[in-house]
Amino acid sequence: MRIVTGTFSHETNTFSNIPTSMAEFAKQGITHGEDIPRRFRGTNTIEAAFMDAAEEHGFELIWTVFGSAIPGGPVTTEAFEYFSGHLLEGIQAAGQIDGVLLHLHGAMVTDDLDDGEGHVLEAIRRLVGPTIPIVTTLDLHANMTPRIIQNCNALTGYDTYPHVDMYERAREA
Repeated sequence: MRIVTGTFSHETNTFSNIPTSMAEFAKQGITHGEDIPRRFRGTNTIEAAFMDAAEEHGFELIWTVFGSAIPGGPVTTEAFEYFSGHLLEGIQAAGQIDGVLLHLHGAMVTDDLDDGEGHVLEAIRRLVGPTIPIVTTLDLHANMTPRIIQNCNALTGYDTYPHVDMYERAREA
């Protein structure tokens, strides 16, 4: 099985007037393609859990992009288009796939969108069609919008805060 995977995670605080720009994502290390497994292998992260589960079940992971920023104000249009674009381009470039596995947060607001993840998931659903499963991990306080729910086959949320169970929840995904 060939599964496309990627990370685009941000917890937006709409009361903050400090935008979350590309520079904020760069502070956490923007990573592309096969550099993602090299960076995260052996760590207690969602990305490592995806790798470990794929190896255990014999799935091939096709890595797109890793982008995460600490909580802050709305994500800039530039950053949103960059990361959503890389996810979509990676899916399209992968050719025939059997699924999409994502690390999202569930509380992303952008300069222009109240439901960042919903828009990303809707665009992915349009690209892969109705039969390819889309699965994502989400924070325990994610905003579960109709757009998110309608465009995912499965959602796996953390059970704990602090988030000591991210690895386990990602393995479930």
